[in-house]
Amino acid sequence: METLRDVYRATRLIAIAALVLAATSTRASAVGTVWLTPETERVRVGGVVELEYWWDFAVEPVIGGGADIFFDPALMAFSAADFASAPILDPQFSIVVYPSNTPAGDSAVSVFAGNFMGITGPLRVATLSFIALAPGTVELSMATTLDRNLDQFCDLFCDVVEPEFIGATVVIAPVPLPATAVPLISSLLLLSLWSGARAVADPAAMTPD
Repeated sequence: METLRDVYRATRLIAIAALVLAATSTRASAVGTVWLTPETERVRVGGVVELEYWWDFAVEPVIGGGADIFFDPALMAFSAADFASAPILDPQFSIVVYPSNTPAGDSAVSVFAGNFMGITGPLRVATLSFIALAPGTVELSMATTLDRNLDQFCDLFCDVVEPEFIGATVVIAPVPLPATAVPLISSLLLLSLWSGARAVADPAAMTPD
């Protein structure tokens, strides 16, 4: 016949097993989100594009991680990163690498941040600045970093977490002509057309003596 002590031990073992199973299930299903905002930004050539880099790991904290941000270097160039909006970050973790040490080379910038105490979110990690170089549409995408000097996102158990990445679109428009230049260009065009018409009408006028 089981004693109360035996029942207590069995119950405690079942409770511990249930807690371990629950913790394992939570870590396995933990999903975070890493995104850029605004979703769509418009700027003219020569202008500065500022995109906010956000994390949200509400299901389970992470100690940090790195992401590669890809873009077209012919249309846009990375300028700077400001981590001042997230004082919770450990300054030793706040790293930006450009060009990224990835197969994408100078078409990517790697951003790494974290804190050993854990981060949940939503958290504005940094403000990233780019310079618009030429007209066109830039689709910025993100992925877990491939930079060999940085690490992937990890939870408090040092298990790798694969978040959902949401990029952004930047539409770069050409610089418009000044208002005073339009009449000048129109006048030059009319003068060119008039000179051509005159040469056709009077070929002798274009023949040197």
